[in-house]
Amino acid sequence: MTTENDKPQERTEEQIVSVATVRVTLGGSTYELKPKVINEAARWREKLLNRVAPLFTALDVKPDDPESFSIALQALLLNFPDLICELTCDWSDGIRDNLDKIKEEATDQEMVTVFTAVLSLAYPFSFVVATMGQLLKSVPATARSTN
Repeated sequence: MTTENDKPQERTEEQIVSVATVRVTLGGSTYELKPKVINEAARWREKLLNRVAPLFTALDVKPDDPESFSIALQALLLNFPDLICELTCDWSDGIRDNLDKIKEEATDQEMVTVFTAVLSLAYPFSFVVATMGQLLKSVPATARSTN
């Protein structure tokens, strides 16, 4: 028999989102970037990949080659600031709603910094992958061998 005390407490959306909210500054004004629910985040990531796929194809980016991926990401940041702005607005209604003001007061550097924060919310497990990569590098090759 389950009692009321055995049930997990329901959290409000505000409680869920407030844990990972990131505050960013654009043109002297502060905005909040909130994590999206799984389906919304997946749709945003799909849009991102669809928008950058032609660039990655043109640059012959190999998914398993961090160097070519890094070069493509640099090209994206350097050559397509409007795309960075668009994708950031797609993540944040607050930024989208104030875009005219932001474009008058913020710098491209600020927008790139905010876009990086958006990426950290869109890909929350990237730190796990990076950590696992560092851990694997620290293990001697002979210890990793399965033969």
